[in-house]
Amino acid sequence: NSPSFVVYDDGYHCFGCGAHGDAIDFIVAMDGCSKADAIERLGANDFALTGPEKRIIEDRDRSRAEERKTATAMAARRWDAAQPATEDHPYLDRKMVLPHMARIDGKSLLLPVYDRDGEIMSVQSIDRDGGKLFQWGEYLKDGDGNFVLDHNGKKMRGSGAPTKGGRLNFGICIGRTIVCEGFATGLAVFQAMKHARVMVAFDCGNLLPVVQAMAPTGNVCFIADNDHGTQERRGVNPGIEKATNAASLIEAGVWWPKDIEGTDAAD
Repeated sequence: NSPSFVVYDDGYHCFGCGAHGDAIDFIVAMDGCSKADAIERLGANDFALTGPEKRIIEDRDRSRAEERKTATAMAARRWDAAQPATEDHPYLDRKMVLPHMARIDGKSLLLPVYDRDGEIMSVQSIDRDGGKLFQWGEYLKDGDGNFVLDHNGKKMRGSGAPTKGGRLNFGICIGRTIVCEGFATGLAVFQAMKHARVMVAFDCGNLLPVVQAMAPTGNVCFIADNDHGTQERRGVNPGIEKATNAASLIEAGVWWPKDIEGTDAAD
């Protein structure tokens, strides 16, 4: 009977708690996101920004670029400090592959993610159960040195190291290139076909960026993950679909394992 929340043409006001602001402030308050993210949700990519909104986006982008640069430096230090892995690591033992160039970081395998120039851009860790993580960002602090908290009171991390277009190669190109998703798949293929260069893209969403960055030529074949479980649940098979899309860009062939309990060539 007595509404306490009113929306105007240029904003809102809550007579109950006193909150007020424009559409950007409302999204920030409701979702706990940054102003820059709120602006993008309102369609910042659909029109030219000017004034304060443009500066907010530009400041956010500069901050994220610095955060990614810091995370890449953290990844390089982790890789330099890690020791060579041994073949008795539980993940390697279960996948029945050798460590090759993998290293150990704590109890997890550590793998480098290289850019097109051969420089480390990130690392991927794989724990004994197969859980995978790319290089995270460091905890954010405000101007007073206090940790920045999200709307749930948890410490926020900055942007992680970039991985788009990043890859890991086994072997050298002498006419045949195999492109695949994961480390274990790449090793299984390389152990069976040591005359081929194997390019590991780390996940199916990165297959196309790797092809665009590296532009492999000659005899190229994609060995896709067969995400049959996802297909049964959701009606899509991202491993096969992403590999097929990337392969079509360079007119390459695609193969995937069939009638197995797992999803990849190592399984």
